[in-house]
Amino acid sequence: LRVEVLASGTRDLMRISKLSESEAAAPRPTPRPAPSPMTNDFGVEPTMQGGAIRTGESTGESTWYGQNFLSYRIYVVSTSNRNAKPMFDTGIINDYRSPVIVKLDNLTCKRDETEVAIFYSGLNGSGKFRKIEQSAALSAVNSDPTRNCLGAWSENSKSSP
Repeated sequence: LRVEVLASGTRDLMRISKLSESEAAAPRPTPRPAPSPMTNDFGVEPTMQGGAIRTGESTGESTWYGQNFLSYRIYVVSTSNRNAKPMFDTGIINDYRSPVIVKLDNLTCKRDETEVAIFYSGLNGSGKFRKIEQSAALSAVNSDPTRNCLGAWSENSKSSP
């Protein structure tokens, strides 16, 4: 069928007619679903909350919840020498799932460690970012006078503080 609008206003006038043989035989476009949009950058600063906890003398776990990020990097540096090579580093990871859970290793039994978490709105560490630095949870260690690590990071530590 062909529908034509002849007049529009307080009253509409339309003409409905059958298609001619040539119009009916003409190829018609095939409907297709619209392509899924590809997001390379949210364009807004990510919102995040979370952080690391000590799980052992040289281990920890960093857990973050948030949105508007497509990549992240989590690393641990010495608080007294932030320009030194990180003792733990994920590098930039393209992932957007929440929560982000990263197992930390290569930590030391010192109260001199800072976790740095950077979340990026775009892929490959691009776009707007949110950088969070914290050291309280990783500093939850005690040592005796002979420098033996006593723990104090969980119920499974060698001794309580």
